[in-house]
Amino acid sequence: MLRNFAHTVSNLVLELALRHNIKEIRVGDGFQNKNKRSKLNSIAEQTWHLLPRGKAFEYLKYKAEELGIFVDTISEDYSSGADSLLNKAVAEESCTPELRVKRGLLKSVLGFINADVNACRSLLKKLGIFDKISGLGKPP
Repeated sequence: MLRNFAHTVSNLVLELALRHNIKEIRVGDGFQNKNKRSKLNSIAEQTWHLLPRGKAFEYLKYKAEELGIFVDTISEDYSSGADSLLNKAVAEESCTPELRVKRGLLKSVLGFINADVNACRSLLKKLGIFDKISGLGKPP
């Protein structure tokens, strides 16, 4: 059942990539940190660790290579703790834990924003494709 889940996820991602003519896919490296301690409660932690994220990445990578699509990981370090709108690199020095108001909410220079949206913008910034005007970047 879990193997089927990993194949289904990889197929859906590739279907979207082909539909939108995407030639490069980056996946956050969070799945590689499976053995790190977490602040999630034990039930959420158990459920999270059961998901075959590493297998889904492996399947995505080998299937994408056959289609000429590049797949790699990107470090998620400090991506949600640094305000993506500041002119600073996403690094430990620019990470300000005080910006996290509560789980999922960050105080940006423009006001309160979703921490996941901020993290996504930070990852685009790491890749050098962040557009401050739209905040979405221009993915290839």
